[in-house]
Amino acid sequence: MTLLNYLAKILREKEATWLTFIDAIPSIQEASRVTHQVLKAGEAAIRKAADLAVQELDVHKKLPNIADNDKFQDAISPIRREAETKKRMDMLASSKQQQKQQQKGLEFSSLKAGDAQDIVKKIRGKRSEEKRKELADHEHMSNQNSDSFCSSSSGIDKKKTTRVPPSIPEAHGDVA
Repeated sequence: MTLLNYLAKILREKEATWLTFIDAIPSIQEASRVTHQVLKAGEAAIRKAADLAVQELDVHKKLPNIADNDKFQDAISPIRREAETKKRMDMLASSKQQQKQQQKGLEFSSLKAGDAQDIVKKIRGKRSEEKRKELADHEHMSNQNSDSFCSSSSGIDKKKTTRVPPSIPEAHGDVA
């Protein structure tokens, strides 16, 4: 008997509820469904962000130091900020276009968090819709079969019920 077996035995005897704690935490079950593909996509996003941070630090290293008493910088700073903002916006727009083009090619190759659940919901929705159609078709077919049976049997009943009793000839418009 190992130490782990001994501990499990003691837990079962004294606190059996501790062994079923996983049932009380439903979020763990959802986390256990994370696929390797989702983890790879998350890792790729983190690596991309880290590379971007390194690039920004390299660009920042190349910038010259600005003296504290430089009055030109004080005067030009609002204009410079505006120009830098515009430049960043242009870079952001171009990077978004590049990402859209890349995503068109890689649309199905990587899944983000939550995409798997969306796909499952769509599949379940389509399946339930197909089942509804199938049931509706089945009910329609059974209604047609029962209608044809009822119409043939009701035709016989109509012949029996359409006879006018001889005591009431005016009900049919036949006056003797």
